[in-house]
Amino acid sequence: MNYQQKNFLIFLLLLFCSCNSNKNKTVFFESKELKYIDLEAKKLNKMDIEDKHFKTFMLEKYNQKLKINDFEGAAEILDVASSKQLATLVLDNEITNLVDSFLKLHEEKISPTYYSSLNCCVGSEKINMGNFTSALSYCKKASSIIPFDYTSCDNKAFAFYKLAIIYSYTGEQELALSSNQKALFYYRKCKNEKDKGMVYINFAITFSELENDFAAEKYFDKAIAIFKKEKDTLNLFTSYFNKIEHYRVSKNPKLNSLIEKCYQLYTKSNYDFPADKIDITCYYARKLIEEKRFEEADSLLKNIKFDVNELNLPNTSEEYLITCSNLELAKKKNLSNEKKINQFVEEFKKNKQLGNLLVFSNLLKKNAINKNDFKSAFNYLALFERTKDQLFSDEYKVKITELNKKYNIKTKEQQITIQKKTIKNKNNSIILLIISLIAFILFTLIILSRQKLKKLKKDKANSMTYTKKLIEKTEQERKRIAADLHDSVSHDLLNLKHSIDTSGEDYKSKIDSIINEIRIISRNLH
Repeated sequence: MNYQQKNFLIFLLLLFCSCNSNKNKTVFFESKELKYIDLEAKKLNKMDIEDKHFKTFMLEKYNQKLKINDFEGAAEILDVASSKQLATLVLDNEITNLVDSFLKLHEEKISPTYYSSLNCCVGSEKINMGNFTSALSYCKKASSIIPFDYTSCDNKAFAFYKLAIIYSYTGEQELALSSNQKALFYYRKCKNEKDKGMVYINFAITFSELENDFAAEKYFDKAIAIFKKEKDTLNLFTSYFNKIEHYRVSKNPKLNSLIEKCYQLYTKSNYDFPADKIDITCYYARKLIEEKRFEEADSLLKNIKFDVNELNLPNTSEEYLITCSNLELAKKKNLSNEKKINQFVEEFKKNKQLGNLLVFSNLLKKNAINKNDFKSAFNYLALFERTKDQLFSDEYKVKITELNKKYNIKTKEQQITIQKKTIKNKNNSIILLIISLIAFILFTLIILSRQKLKKLKKDKANSMTYTKKLIEKTEQERKRIAADLHDSVSHDLLNLKHSIDTSGEDYKSKIDSIINEIRIISRNLH
């Protein structure tokens, strides 16, 4: 491997280290499907809750676990049953009561995961039954655990999500916003996109009740975008239904077009979830009532009556009753369910369900006017106004507005902090990259200078060797010429001298002179 290749590898190593040094060190809980350990729990989890053998099998295995004091195993069985009940909206008071009694006796003997999950399930069922006071206690317990893995973190987020619903229903919007923030925080930690969408719906509903239409629409659109991306049809329609309700309350002119769009989307899809079928039909029936298309509205409501009775959920039953009552009032008829509505009103007062109390007191007021019972109409109007004041008092709005500002400021501060951290990390990356480049250039220059110095030394050594050899050759040549002059030319001249007779004395002296000069030259050459 040559120097250039080595330098390039060193540069790549420095660049890699630079990139790795800026990775986000925030630890999130990894998503994992809850795997039940107990074989009976696994078998129960594979069964359909509407299977006639489901409850029998569940009760049998649950009682077996209790007999051997396997409380964790019993909790696992109950968790399967209550989770399935919650997911399918199949209300079974026997299962809910069983979980409730188990928690009262053995909640300290089970793991935090099942403690939180079971409390959440009971709390959720209490919400579905409209018992918000009781639901609040269970959801607070569920939210009290310290998350240590994905499931426990998800349970804690779900508990805060349910708390936000409770506070929203009871008119405590400040606590609803706070609980939503906490739910969003924990859902982000476990990267749960779908349930983040549900929290956005909660935010939207809360802002809708605060008459902050811009914020409400923003969060509805965020939720719809998530559910479209995740292809979650159930929650997509939930988002649309809540947005319709927001448009209805805020008297948005786009209400009917949104209802039409949602109804057409539902009828064209293969989606068949009873609760959503009832909701969208009721919304569309109200649109028809407003357009005075009473026969079409009446036909639609009769078509879903069986589903309403079969499902037997408080929320859907109330929605159906409100729509039927609006149809009767629009047709100038007396309410056929006046007694039932009065029972609901007393229940709403007890449970502080201010939103529903507002709607039902308004229905009774209109009915009393139709019957010319102005005294009752005045009483219902007074109840309506008191409820409205309690729900939207000026002082309360100021507090919520301040909370909204604090929330927005806190969110912006968090965004600014993240941006600053990102910029700092980028700057650090750039600085490290520049240092790496400078180091690479310096390293290259050092290597090149060393190579050049080495070449110069080699050239100098070669030159000295050549000079030495040249001198030696020259010396040898001088010795050779001296020897030739001494041995050859001098001898020839001596022979010539002896061959000349006495009369040629002048020539002899000249020859002697030449011989002497040659000897001098020969000695000099030596």
